[in-house]
Amino acid sequence: MAMIFKILFILFSIIFLKANAIKYPNDFTPTLLSGECKIKFHFIVVGAGSAGAIIAARLSEIADWNVLLLEAGGDPPESSEIPLKWSLALNTEYDWKFLTEQEDNLFKGLDGEKCHVPRGCMLGGSSSMNVMLQIRGTKYDFDEWEKSGCTGWGFDSVLPYFKKSENFTDTTRYDPKIHSNCGPLTVSPFVSPDPAIQTISQAADLMGLTNVKDLNKIERSVGYAMSDSTTRDGLRCSTLKA
Repeated sequence: MAMIFKILFILFSIIFLKANAIKYPNDFTPTLLSGECKIKFHFIVVGAGSAGAIIAARLSEIADWNVLLLEAGGDPPESSEIPLKWSLALNTEYDWKFLTEQEDNLFKGLDGEKCHVPRGCMLGGSSSMNVMLQIRGTKYDFDEWEKSGCTGWGFDSVLPYFKKSENFTDTTRYDPKIHSNCGPLTVSPFVSPDPAIQTISQAADLMGLTNVKDLNKIERSVGYAMSDSTTRDGLRCSTLKA
């Protein structure tokens, strides 16, 4: 039965992806290498990852500017679109496969006492291979950064940019003070079919823990919650797509 379910899941995934095929940006490399390109670029952005893709997109909003975005990797695999299959890209050609340096008191149980640090080598970078959980961080942390000398990184300074980038889809929790529904990055409630989640939630309630409705709210809170996710219509929403 388990094998039948696995086969059906794979078939459904293939059919779904074909029906919702993504059109990736055209590869401009052959044109550049041919020497036939006479375009002069105002900006060259190196790395089409979580930050680079955004920078290139924002610069290209000025119609008179030519922007060249360079990326060492290629298009993400189709499997990366399915949230449940996020881990399939780890330790593959889509991963830079970085390792930590050996430390005296760390990672004693790992091969070579080094830890794998996955980073995306493809369009969208690590936003095309992460687990899609969307948690901004606490107001306290941002304000502490600013107190430490990081001018412009206080919570009140970065909040407008969080909102500018976000398309928050959950109307039941929408708070215009902290959310927006006009940005390019779709943020949706994290939905899991795992029945253990309900059991764990009930146990947390019995322990007196608070069910936090929105992990990105301004007020500090201690409790448990379901995270939001960077997904759109059940598929990954990376900086490549946003």
